[in-house]
Amino acid sequence: MLSQNASSYQGQSQNHSASMPSNSTPQNKNLPVKREFDELGFIKRLLCPYCGSESLKPSHRDDIGTEFFKCENCGNYCTKPKTKERQELEEALTKPLEKQPVEFPEKYFDNGKFIPKLLAEELMHEYRFITMKDTDVVYVFNDGFYQPYGEILIKQQCKARLGKEYRKNRAEEVIDYIKVSTYINRKEEPPNLIPLANGVLDINTMELKPYNPDHMFFNKIPVKYDPKADCPNIKRFLNEVTATKEDIDILLEVIGFCLYREYVIAKALMLVGGGSNGKSTFLNLLKAFLGKENVSGRSLQELEENRFAKADLHHKLANIYADLPDKALWRTGTFKMLTGRDLITA
Repeated sequence: MLSQNASSYQGQSQNHSASMPSNSTPQNKNLPVKREFDELGFIKRLLCPYCGSESLKPSHRDDIGTEFFKCENCGNYCTKPKTKERQELEEALTKPLEKQPVEFPEKYFDNGKFIPKLLAEELMHEYRFITMKDTDVVYVFNDGFYQPYGEILIKQQCKARLGKEYRKNRAEEVIDYIKVSTYINRKEEPPNLIPLANGVLDINTMELKPYNPDHMFFNKIPVKYDPKADCPNIKRFLNEVTATKEDIDILLEVIGFCLYREYVIAKALMLVGGGSNGKSTFLNLLKAFLGKENVSGRSLQELEENRFAKADLHHKLANIYADLPDKALWRTGTFKMLTGRDLITA
């Protein structure tokens, strides 16, 4: 299952479950939820907003499909928690601000009047922003790809550069100027270009190229391209859990297909079998290879029944669900559309 350019594979495993909790789970109206955070990444690395530990586990969903997580360390509940990767990204964005002295911002004023264009042009000279016409979201080029935290960065920079002259409305004026100046139509880069940890790989020529802000990538694979690398442990694992070389080739093809940002075949993968036969290990390997922030985890039932679930597939390379619930699948229309290259509204 996948949306437009994100592959979606389903697997089953005895060791993974995302089913609803028992009747002893507290109802959402009694949960001590105080804050919500942006969602990014895989649930195993979610950070508790209260104690900061990586002890969050999925708890339950309410009537409108909102997923709640419970911290096994402090016992609090939250929705849309941050991942470790998101936390590190925000820290990276603020580090330059900590070293930057605040000067009297007179250069941004004319006869005592704030001129947002002056500050906005300065920021656009130092950073590469793009704003999507269809969503009005500001992206900033960072670490080889565009990330949807442009407004956060602009506000931080306004605070740092304006100092005591900072006002919320002034930051909003700068954001508005940058938006209007950087509107762009959404486009897809050629699927033969794959952004990796050490550059952009062209699989047609097998040439590794440096990052370029002219390429509109919204994620990257957290692995480095090394044409001389070998993976003896992975090869041994695949030989142990498969019966034939054809099975190995299929699994490797699945991994490669997830890297290709076009859905050229109307296929999805389901792993079937008993426990302790390598299904969960293979799925975890695939998640680690693609990057947990590039993978969604919605079940077939959720995609059919929860109208908000499809939105999680946006900009994802795969949808992996480790343990399908023992529940009838009454409708398959969404699944067919996702695997059939049809346009989806989410």
